[in-house]
Amino acid sequence: MIANNQSPTIEKFKSESELKSYLVNDALTKYSSLFGQKTGGIGFLDSINLVPNQGSLTGNIAEVVGTTDATNSNSFTTVTGIANTGVSESFVQSSSTNTQEQGVDEADLVETDGKFIYEVVGKTLTIVDARNSQQLNIASQTDLSSLGNIEGAYLQGNRLTVISNDWSWGLPLAKTSSDSIPTLSGPKVNVTVFNVSDPKSVKIEEKSQLEGSLLTSRAINDQVYVVTTQTGFGLPGPKLVPGPPVELPKLELTTNPGTPLTKFSSKAINFNLSQPAISSNISPLPSIKTYTYAYETKEQYLARIQGQELKLALPDFTTVDGQGQLVRSGQLSQATNIYKPLDNQPYQVANVSVFDVDDGKPGPDFSTGIPTSYLDKAYMSSDNLYLLGTNWQDWSNLQTKLLKVDLNPLELVATGDAPGQVNNQFSVDEHKDFLRVATTTGSGWNSKNNLYVLQQQGQKLDIVGRLEGLAPGETIRSARLMDDYGFMVTFREVDPFFTLDLRQPTNPQLAGELKLPGFSQYLQVIESQGKQLVLGIGQDRDPLTGMRTLKVSLFDVTDIKNPKEVESFLFEGQYASSEAQWDHHAVSYFPGSDILAIPYQKSWSEQGLRVFHVDGVDGLTVLGDIKHQGEPIRRSLRIGNDLYAISDKQVTAYNLGTLQQVGQVVLPGSDSNGFGGLIGSGSFPVSPVAAFM
Repeated sequence: MIANNQSPTIEKFKSESELKSYLVNDALTKYSSLFGQKTGGIGFLDSINLVPNQGSLTGNIAEVVGTTDATNSNSFTTVTGIANTGVSESFVQSSSTNTQEQGVDEADLVETDGKFIYEVVGKTLTIVDARNSQQLNIASQTDLSSLGNIEGAYLQGNRLTVISNDWSWGLPLAKTSSDSIPTLSGPKVNVTVFNVSDPKSVKIEEKSQLEGSLLTSRAINDQVYVVTTQTGFGLPGPKLVPGPPVELPKLELTTNPGTPLTKFSSKAINFNLSQPAISSNISPLPSIKTYTYAYETKEQYLARIQGQELKLALPDFTTVDGQGQLVRSGQLSQATNIYKPLDNQPYQVANVSVFDVDDGKPGPDFSTGIPTSYLDKAYMSSDNLYLLGTNWQDWSNLQTKLLKVDLNPLELVATGDAPGQVNNQFSVDEHKDFLRVATTTGSGWNSKNNLYVLQQQGQKLDIVGRLEGLAPGETIRSARLMDDYGFMVTFREVDPFFTLDLRQPTNPQLAGELKLPGFSQYLQVIESQGKQLVLGIGQDRDPLTGMRTLKVSLFDVTDIKNPKEVESFLFEGQYASSEAQWDHHAVSYFPGSDILAIPYQKSWSEQGLRVFHVDGVDGLTVLGDIKHQGEPIRRSLRIGNDLYAISDKQVTAYNLGTLQQVGQVVLPGSDSNGFGGLIGSGSFPVSPVAAFM
């Protein structure tokens, strides 16, 4: 047993036999009250044979209402266009994904190499040839529908790695056989590597499917780190074994000729339907059978799991090559790479897997498993990965659990706790072997905000510095911790902007404070005109009406003790918002030209990309609004002297100096009329580009 105030010893299982023994003993303890116990009946409709006036629908329930499971599909349909090859291949400066840590990439919907734009939106990978901004065209499109929900992609040289979630759940009422009960298939994560060396002919190199849910992913150089979690750590419970079937009375339909069917009944069952049936002229409904069930006995359970303990308890993976041929499969983390539980009753097992996409070896190169309590956040520096989750054991004194994973080698090296709850990944930062964590303790008017500094001592992350009690009665809405300084925004009625002096890790200090209406949900440190600035994106709040609108703030923090608000820009409209408020990848800032671009939405029909010039003295100057005819602009980027606005349906290009539109391409399959527009700095019409078929 692990005492509440005692840090667990970090230790791996030494062998498969040790892990198997743990799993079996744990299962016998957990399920001791179930073995041999009887339970109620479970009913199934054996078949459906509804015959309307025209046509027929025949089959069992799973076949009628089930969905196709495409998790094993490896079909990628690629439609190619004619790429523009009449331009120079010389290096062109381009922007990259807006990330928290320099050198640590984060998956995003759009990537660029300075020549092509790679967009993974919906179910399609679209590659746009951007070597000539005035002649944009589609190099190719690749169907990604078999990958599930796309989370983002990484571009690493000639490899594009797509991360996706697959939530193909089974149906609880689908009877799999006469001697088993319904089962659910769990979530899976796909890691798919494409070769994009020829953008006109994209080829899949490998696809790995990992059991579990995606917590996060990151990339450093050619290595992609994927963190998955699976609920529970241990063997499944005993199965229900069916007894002899009992047939219930058949259902009889009650309706009047010519009247839509809204009710049917039997001696045992009476249902009222909210919608009319297919037709009033259909055959009788099928019979219902019910089975009485009892859980396996202890002896039956042990006999069934013998020899497959690891397969039943731990997540698997499968890797196929570009032709869909199986090349690797098995247990995601080997027994000797799995840690002993850090909690008495681990809620889940987290697996950290690394893929080297350029080593020629398909599938994960290494994976380690960590059974622990609930995890829901992550932060990664160039050296370490930190996994975080709230410890809910004591609601009056919530703690954030911290797990430190060394990236080289991939090993869990320390654990610790910080009082309170963390807002998001930007509340965590590592600097010179010290971990800084911003948290909120308490709730309501009893809440307080804090900054803790932790350092690894052996296997423990110890708190070595603390700054507590900031903004009582408020909660952290955003934070940014960088190098020797930190910035924090809290909110309840006003927006206190705090500057923190972190130069002495053991004695962090509150340096300065501003109080403003509203609050910032995202903070980014920038430099302009020799001044240190903090950009804030969030909401303004009218103290009289309580109405809120989108706000962009600019703070001068050159003097850390005396922060000043250079400007606060309010968007028009009471309900304006931006994807940048909750997804920092939507923010584009180009330091060389001091250009800021963020998407906005005022209503379902009015949305676009607002472009600012940022100046440490003059503040924010609106250069113009780019619009895609009612379509949300998701991302923007820079290639050379051009600004690109990207939505689900088109890509438009603008001169960065004048914001005049110079090019555009409509993505095949969209219903856009083909015209992007600029308001505020002049524009000219661009002929629509026909969808490439």
